[in-house]
Amino acid sequence: MKHLFTLLFLVPALWVQAQTVSIEGGNSYNTIQEAINAAQAGDVINITGVHQIGAALSIPNNFDGAITLRGSDPSTDRLEGVAFDQTNEDGSVTTGVRNRLVVLYQPTSQNVDLSIENLTLKNGNATGQGETRGGAVYVNQNYDGSLSITDCVIDGNQGNEGGAIASLGCDVSITDTTIKNSVGTNGGGMIFTNNGNNPDMVVNISRSLITANTANNGGGVYVNGNNGSSAIALNIENTTITANSAGSGTSVSGGGAI
Repeated sequence: MKHLFTLLFLVPALWVQAQTVSIEGGNSYNTIQEAINAAQAGDVINITGVHQIGAALSIPNNFDGAITLRGSDPSTDRLEGVAFDQTNEDGSVTTGVRNRLVVLYQPTSQNVDLSIENLTLKNGNATGQGETRGGAVYVNQNYDGSLSITDCVIDGNQGNEGGAIASLGCDVSITDTTIKNSVGTNGGGMIFTNNGNNPDMVVNISRSLITANTANNGGGVYVNGNNGSSAIALNIENTTITANSAGSGTSVSGGGAI
């Protein structure tokens, strides 16, 4: 007698997060920079999947108002720095350049409230750029604007000042965020500094983790301000700052944590 056996193989489904970029309630775009260029004040740019960033994402100089870069989950949605070929002003090409991930450089006539939410920012590197601050995020001027980072992971970035984040002159809020494994000369994790005649600056850090960052000065956080015409208020609440390190010797000030 012949017996018929049915073998059932259960193959686990593989789910891969596709790359998508769209302005909430509006169009989809091929790249994040295209969406930023098309955005208007108040827009939210929804980002899913892993996006490799060569040239830094830049908020246009004529933008004025609020803009949000939002993922759904930092474990799946990531901006990741990669090497790319850079064309120089003289037409020559420099290969293997790495750049920071996000830059906001606003003239004093424009103010941007930039929010970054639910994303991982990984492997940005500003050390080879003209301005070497902020491996993941660099904000310059934007005096009456703000930078807000919420529910993010900022990992493995590098900059001469501010391995992960550098802000010169605008208020900063960091909430429910991990900043780790970043390297800087001043401020392995973050640097906040007044530049010229900046207005007073407020930095609020809450419910966050700052760990395993290294620098010559301020392994976790470096504050350089209070220079006469303006001041920096740094408020840290319910935050763990651990396992950061700063150099030692005559050329450095130390401050493993802050």
